[in-house]
Amino acid sequence: MDLINNLVFTALNNVSGFPALSPHFFSLPALLNGPPLPLARGNYFSYDIDIIEEFCAIDDAAFLEDSIQKHWADMVTGRNYATGGSTFSVFSVTNPTPPPSVVLIPPYHLIYAYLVENTRIAQIFERLLYLYMHDEKLNKATTAQNRVAFQWMVNTENLFFKYLGNTSYRNITSQVRQSPDATRRNAYFRMFGMDLAFGDINSTGPVNFYKAESNNQPFIIIFEKFLSEIWQAYTNARNQVGPNSTDMFTIVDTAQKIQEMLMSRRTTETTFFNYRYFNLSKEEYSSVVMMSWLYEVVSYDSPLIQFLRCNGNTPGERLINIGNKVGINAHGKSEGLLDIAPVMNTLLRRIELGDYNIEVEVRTIIESQTVGSPATPAQKQACVFC
Repeated sequence: MDLINNLVFTALNNVSGFPALSPHFFSLPALLNGPPLPLARGNYFSYDIDIIEEFCAIDDAAFLEDSIQKHWADMVTGRNYATGGSTFSVFSVTNPTPPPSVVLIPPYHLIYAYLVENTRIAQIFERLLYLYMHDEKLNKATTAQNRVAFQWMVNTENLFFKYLGNTSYRNITSQVRQSPDATRRNAYFRMFGMDLAFGDINSTGPVNFYKAESNNQPFIIIFEKFLSEIWQAYTNARNQVGPNSTDMFTIVDTAQKIQEMLMSRRTTETTFFNYRYFNLSKEEYSSVVMMSWLYEVVSYDSPLIQFLRCNGNTPGERLINIGNKVGINAHGKSEGLLDIAPVMNTLLRRIELGDYNIEVEVRTIIESQTVGSPATPAQKQACVFC
């Protein structure tokens, strides 16, 4: 399951002896009683969209914050999401070598937050909330039909555009880190050697943030090399005649370099067993939670999208429409960035786990594939991050 589905699950269920959560002053909506369980969708589980909508529109931001904090605790202490013999957790990884404790593997990677935020989604929604809370240019979401849209905006402001309490596990601001935007940029720069492709929301100038001396500026060069070698191997997977330019050694070597580079920013260890105490863990979780929340609402023609009349065929198109409505242009490659973010999340996490460090296994993965259709325009533009 993805992050939002995991929040629903941990909020509504007893997980390893930690009971389901209750709203502080209101009853749970009828759809969330039972509780409902995620449904099998082939290779993954997820809740029906009406359950997700009701969860995100609960009239109790503290309940949602408790869900986020409980999920952090579930993740870093290895509480498995299972009921009736079916495992719903996304904490595990396919065929890890050597096999670690699967429930201790964090499923979320900072690259997901970087790619999603690079669309300007956070700034677009910040401006949206600013306009709605100060004026009526966007009309009123006060009818029963727009209840979910209204409460989503209220919850989004309370969860992501206010200073969090000292007890919040995702609090990444203080007197020494006064801007959540700058804190996220610092994390992106340290992990990937890259800033976001845009500056301050209120000016044409850059965002001032601390650019750490210990950073992974070579990341993008090595990662592009890795992708290039993977593509060559993939296109040669069924090559029976003629030259074969596949270089398995280079694939494994670049994967190991990326693994070492990323892990060096987190810890001096080589496993994720102490992820709770790694550098950038809370920054990673906080950033992914925020970007997952915002991505969810543009992933379909949600009640908010319908209220704004920003319907579209794709998440990128909907985001661009909202940006145009509030006066902030989304990134020109938003479609590709949103398309590739979940895949990159899985890929970089598996690289960090060492899943591509053994040549025999890499060869098995590649040779099990066949060359498919050419890359779509969205996939091509997603290769350029900035």
